Amino acid sequence: MRIGIDVYSLRGQYAGIGIYLYNTIRHLEKIDKENEYFLYTHNAIKLSFEYNPNWHIRITRGFFNKSGTFWKQTQARKDLLKDKIDLFWTPNAILPTNLPNSIKTVLTVHDL
Repeated sequence: MRIGIDVYSLRGQYAGIGIYLYNTIRHLEKIDKENEYFLYTHNAIKLSFEYNPNWHIRITRGFFNKSGTFWKQTQARKDLLKDKIDLFWTPNAILPTNLPNSIKTVLTVHDL
């Protein structure tokens, strides 16, 4: 399975959602050797497992892509289809509104 993850929260000093996200993907990398992961962000991120061939960092381009919300509403569909993503997860409570039914989604809403 090809899994896309919104990692816009992994910038600068991690806090809150960034800590949760970093630890989740760090542990996924240790236990899941079968699936392929695509991490979408607008800037370079450094991960301790960045050389694992099952994990890919996709740096989004464009003026509006500096915000994960704008990227999800304007460019995500194109990027996810290009990478043939089967499932897309965002830990930031906003999903792209225009994804085809072929891409399943997972949404995390914190602090309810």
